[in-house]
Amino acid sequence: MDDTQDHPIRKRAHQIWEEEGRPHGKHDEHWRRAKSEVHGLEDLPNSDTKKKAATKPKASTGQKPRSPKSAT
Repeated sequence: MDDTQDHPIRKRAHQIWEEEGRPHGKHDEHWRRAKSEVHGLEDLPNSDTKKKAATKPKASTGQKPRSPKSAT
């Protein structure tokens, strides 16, 4: 990939890095996320935060399940 194609990815990766408080050692993760976003791809395997947020457990109703009625 040449520098012209890398620029949007580099810019987005930098934004992600700043949004996360400029942590050290996460450049590969930020690059993968940025590349995914720029190219409109699905989340890559190491970046599943969106998937977790989308699959919230259902709220409990606080009721116990009813037992089936027996036919006698």
